[in-house]
Amino acid sequence: MKTLISFAATVTLAAIASAQVDQTYLDSIPVENVFKTNNEYRYVLPAHQVFYGAVIGVQARTDSRYLAFVADPQANRSIPFFPKFFASSNPEQLNLGIYSLDTASGQSKLAYSINPKIAALNHYSWLKGTNLLLISYTENETTTLLTFDPQNNAKKIILSSNELAIDGEPLYHKPTNSMVFFYPIEKNGEYEFQVTIINLTNGTHRTIPFPQGKYHTFQSDGERIFNVRYDPRTDETYSNQEFDPTSATLVPTSQSIPKTLVPPYSVTYGGPIINIYDANADSHYESTIKAPKSATLTMNGTEGGATLNGQLAWYVDRSGLFLADIRPLSLEQYTEIAKRIVQQEAMSKAKQIGTGMMIYASDYDDLFPMASNWQDGVSPYIRNNKLTDGFTYLLNGESVGSFSDPSNQELGLVQTPFGTAVVRVDGSVIWKDRPKTSQAQTLTELRI
Repeated sequence: MKTLISFAATVTLAAIASAQVDQTYLDSIPVENVFKTNNEYRYVLPAHQVFYGAVIGVQARTDSRYLAFVADPQANRSIPFFPKFFASSNPEQLNLGIYSLDTASGQSKLAYSINPKIAALNHYSWLKGTNLLLISYTENETTTLLTFDPQNNAKKIILSSNELAIDGEPLYHKPTNSMVFFYPIEKNGEYEFQVTIINLTNGTHRTIPFPQGKYHTFQSDGERIFNVRYDPRTDETYSNQEFDPTSATLVPTSQSIPKTLVPPYSVTYGGPIINIYDANADSHYESTIKAPKSATLTMNGTEGGATLNGQLAWYVDRSGLFLADIRPLSLEQYTEIAKRIVQQEAMSKAKQIGTGMMIYASDYDDLFPMASNWQDGVSPYIRNNKLTDGFTYLLNGESVGSFSDPSNQELGLVQTPFGTAVVRVDGSVIWKDRPKTSQAQTLTELRI
C-alpha cells in the first residue's frame, strides 16, 4: 500500500485520459487512505487529536459544525460507554462533563458539568433543525431539561418536573417549536407506548398514550416527524405518515424521508474503519468493483462515526477524540496518484533486477545470463524471485564490455498500462510514458 503524502499536490487536468487506462485495472491499484463510493473517490486526511481524556458518546450536529460528547479531561483510560453507568464507577474519581467541540476551530466548551454523586444524566443530543444541544438529567427525583447553544454559551432550562419521566431520543418539530418523545412503559406486566410533547417556548408539556397503541419507529428532519417503516420485499425504508404534535395523531404524508438523516459513512468499533455502503448498487455492481471500499482510520479505537455531510470522520481511543477530514478526488487526480504508484513500483522492480544482473555478470566473467534461463541465473542476486514476473529481458549472454554506450543500451523493461520502466546496461533506470492522445494534457508532478 502506498500513502498519499500531499493531498494538496499540484495536479493539472487529464494527464491520463480515463479512456486510456482500463477502469478495472485502475481500481485494482491500492491507494492508502483512498476509498471508492458511488463510483466516486474519497481521500481521508490523517486524523488529528482535538480532545484529550476519556471520551464517549460522540454526536454530530446536523450541519456537522459541532460535536457533543461526555468526557473526563483528567482521565486517560476506558470508561463505561453508557452515561447512566457513571454513578456506579467510583464517582469521586470522575470529573465528567458534556462538551461541545467546534469542528472548524477545534475548540471545545463545557456545556454541563456532571456530578454523578447527586445527579444522573438521562440524555443529550442535538435537536435536528436547530443549533441547540438538549441535555436531560435527574437530581433529587426531579428531571430537568435544558438547552445549550455552543455559539454563545447560552443555557436555557426548558422545565424541571418531578412528574416527568421520559426516555428515548427527542424529536424536534419546528412548526410547533416542540420536542416529542416516544417511549415504552410497563403496565401490569405488559408494555404500552407513550408520547410526551414539550413546548420549547413556554415549557408546557403533556404525556398521553400513543394513539395507535403499537410501537413505531420515528425520525425527524426538524420540520417533520416521520413514522418510518421498512419493506423487506423491496429492502427500502419509507414513510406514509407523519406525527402531528398539535393533535397528537398520525396523519398521511406524501413527503419522502430525507436521505441526510443517515451519515454516508460508518466507522466500526474496535478498530475504526470507514465502511462505504452504496445504496444504489446491486450485487453485480458490488462484485465488479475492485477499488478499496474502506479506509482505515485506526486500529485501536473504541468508538467512531461520520458527520451527515460526509466531510468529517471521528473516532475515540484511550487518549481522546480524533477528527479526520474526508475530501473528494476527481478521476484525474486518482488516476495520477495511481500512475505514480505503478511507476514507482515498476522502476523499483527494474532497478533491483538490473542490479542483480550486474552482480551476476561480475561473478561470470562480465557475461549477462542467457535468455533461455535468465530467471534461474539472476535468482540468487535478487531478494524476491517474484520480481521477475512481468520483466522482459532483452539480452542473451552478451559481455558487459561489448557495449560501446551502455547508458543507452536497454537490458530489460517492465511494461504497465501507464508506461514502461527501462533498465539499461549501466544499471540506470528511466521511465517512458505511454503515448498520449492528442487531447491529453501534461501533468505537473504529484508529491507522493
